[in-house]
Amino acid sequence: MTAVDWDRVWRFAELRWRCGTSAGFVAACTGDAGRARAAAELGARAYAIAPLDLRALEAIAEELAVMERELEGHPLRPVDPAPDEFDRIIREHARDVLRTLLPDGHQYQREYTRSSLDYHFRLLCHLPGLDPATHRDAHYLYGRATMALDLGHAAAFGRAYARLRALWEANRPEEEDV
Repeated sequence: MTAVDWDRVWRFAELRWRCGTSAGFVAACTGDAGRARAAAELGARAYAIAPLDLRALEAIAEELAVMERELEGHPLRPVDPAPDEFDRIIREHARDVLRTLLPDGHQYQREYTRSSLDYHFRLLCHLPGLDPATHRDAHYLYGRATMALDLGHAAAFGRAYARLRALWEANRPEEEDV
């Protein structure tokens, strides 16, 4: 798998999301057509920037933050989402960034690996008599593995998937003698 600077991808995705949110808010709520057009253009430029060009994206984010501060106290001003929702949003943006950075064969490999992950997750969750704690653990590990797979983080995926398989092995029914 291609080496990717995860911190830069995450920061880029976060800045891109903030630019989109700020641009949309300013364009919709400013009341000044010229300002609205400028905010919309900045938002479009933010999405056109080459992946991981943090300096250019930070400059746009700062311009939009200044525009947004001018609308301080506006009733429609966006608020930051809860931490879990924020992570989900940024993860989606990071996936979009990674699609442009990872080699073409990565998507096929990801789909094959995801099928295997889904298979073992379903086997485990549909075991009769599975206790609630194990069921929660399975969902947690499935979520971790899925996120790592989405972000192309092979080591984190491998750890979560191995733990899910171990959970399956520890709980699977005994083979009946034929």
